[in-house]
Amino acid sequence: IRADSLQKLPLLTSLTLGNVNQIGFLSTLNAPKKLTFLEVVYNTKIKDLTALEGLINLEKINLESCTTLTILDGIEKMTKLRTLNLDNTSIKDLKPLQKLEHLTTAHLVGTDIHSLRGLPSNVTGLIIKRN
Repeated sequence: IRADSLQKLPLLTSLTLGNVNQIGFLSTLNAPKKLTFLEVVYNTKIKDLTALEGLINLEKINLESCTTLTILDGIEKMTKLRTLNLDNTSIKDLKPLQKLEHLTTAHLVGTDIHSLRGLPSNVTGLIIKRN
């Protein structure tokens, strides 16, 4: 996918990128800033979320099976985030989530999480299962 093709969709609110290993182009676009839902699944290159930190209107993000995702740096800027799916990622630390006041649902199946420290107290739905 070419980054400039998304710029031609100024009303885009939902985007699914399956098996797309490059997401850096999202940080340079104007159109995706309107996104409220982003799904980046089965990505084997993403290590952190700094390329996505400009997507401040995200309410839901699905990062399932992004197996090289190890840190959540950049997510703290997504202050409208309500639902987060980190299933089957390599995340170990939830502290970057602590300031996400609107986060209500977190999926943590198959992660390396050993402590819920950092998970906001407003979370009402939590799915955890160790592999």
